[in-house]
Amino acid sequence: MKKICLALFVALLFFNNHTYAQKGNIQYDLKWGEKQRRRAEESFQHYAGHDENGHYIVNSQALAFNTKTYFVKLDNNLNEVKEEEFKVKVNGKKCAIQKLLLLNGQLTAISSVKNKETNGLDLVAHKVNKNTFEVDESHYKILSRIESIPLLSSNYDFIINFSPDSSKVAITTIFPGNSSKNVVYDVKMFNSNFDEIWQKNIAFSEYSENIVLRNIKVNKKGDYYVLTEDASDESDKNNYRLVKILEKGVDKNITDIGEDDERFYDLQLQLDHEGNIICSGYFSNSNARDVDGIYYLKFDREDNEIIEKWLPDLIRKMYPDNLKSENTIELKDYYLDNVLVLDDSSVMLTCESYYSNVYYKSLNQKIINHKFRNFMGPPPSTLSSNDVDEYHHFEDILIVKLSSKGDFLWGKKIAKDQRLKYVSSYNAFVNKNDVYLLYNGTKANINLKEGEKAKAAGGYNGLATLLVRVDENANVEKSVLFEKDEVKLYYQPIKGHQLDENRRFIYTMKGRKECFLLLELINSGNENLGQ
Repeated sequence: MKKICLALFVALLFFNNHTYAQKGNIQYDLKWGEKQRRRAEESFQHYAGHDENGHYIVNSQALAFNTKTYFVKLDNNLNEVKEEEFKVKVNGKKCAIQKLLLLNGQLTAISSVKNKETNGLDLVAHKVNKNTFEVDESHYKILSRIESIPLLSSNYDFIINFSPDSSKVAITTIFPGNSSKNVVYDVKMFNSNFDEIWQKNIAFSEYSENIVLRNIKVNKKGDYYVLTEDASDESDKNNYRLVKILEKGVDKNITDIGEDDERFYDLQLQLDHEGNIICSGYFSNSNARDVDGIYYLKFDREDNEIIEKWLPDLIRKMYPDNLKSENTIELKDYYLDNVLVLDDSSVMLTCESYYSNVYYKSLNQKIINHKFRNFMGPPPSTLSSNDVDEYHHFEDILIVKLSSKGDFLWGKKIAKDQRLKYVSSYNAFVNKNDVYLLYNGTKANINLKEGEKAKAAGGYNGLATLLVRVDENANVEKSVLFEKDEVKLYYQPIKGHQLDENRRFIYTMKGRKECFLLLELINSGNENLGQ
């Protein structure tokens, strides 16, 4: 009898920590870690890495006059086994964590710290003990330095990027200038032990007075790619981009995108499986947030080939039988989020329809903002914050698939409707030749037919976290991961990190306590849908 009771107890315990897909067609295993007490205003900052001993993350606690940073270790069952506050100082000055990394089995903290002698800022690396989180403050390496920061200056920064295999680390330092005309960028490439491989200063002022860095990629050979934007006034000048390539620190190529046309672009960089750079996204004839067609640029190093294509009339390509008008029709208010490379080297672009509106209650006035995916700023000084309601509208997700040569294959809309005061959106990740979407929505949209309008998340429709699979032939299936009564859907979009093509680390809230989950896809990508 005792053996039977013990077996039932173990079975119930396993069931409570594992959820198998019962609310849709996608096969997955969802492992729940134990709930942890949540401090006031604490949030998951980033995932540092994992090894055979467990997972390493960074949490931050925002206080009124101070921000505390905590290193957290989880075992392989996602239960917390160690937590330690990061309180490292250099020459008496407190370090502010930028990244916690697990490279070659070594945990390393990269942080910025004020330098009293130079009146500037240093970027330093400390080794961290994986088991105790102890740090020897006296042993550190200076990775970069900004000297003599002018009073009230804000146009300086450290940007950290990694190659896909984490063998190369690039530090881009933006030095403060007297104006945008003389801002200088310093690029240093390191190996995983933070030994410097090469260094180069870059000045973009010869191309434009208003260059802004938009996207940086690093391949495993130590080559550096940067996508930049001319941030001049959009009302009288096109926002064309530049792609600059440094092969092992040597200038190799710089390409003007749309230099002589009047189009507006929304682009990103991505590396293919061979380490070649792809620049792709959308263009519009009206403004930078609408979509007329697709832009594709690829530098093929092996064949010494440059492929560049403009593919207009995206809607007409997607719905050739439904459009009778000969006029160009553009999608409104879409933002590019991802350029994804699949196993077969084809490319998927994902973007999302977004706008926000602000309602001033005492003025009975509503303002709709179609331009930026962020808050509109404070209300007029005569109004209190309680007099203002702001709602964010995250709607349909558009997915477009291109061949490895940039040819249009298909486009697909995933209907959703998120209308919330708190920011919401989605995650996208690749599994073989499929793309998965993860977002907070409603199970009422699980069985939507093509062309049907999505039901709004929340309210009568309920709130649930959805997992959506789009296969290589544009077939779609959806599942519910969990519903609001199971988990308090606190952070939106759902925060997480891709461990490998089948596993995703997820952070959410269960009640008022933080909870870590591990999503594992089962037999995914082996069969196409609809076959």
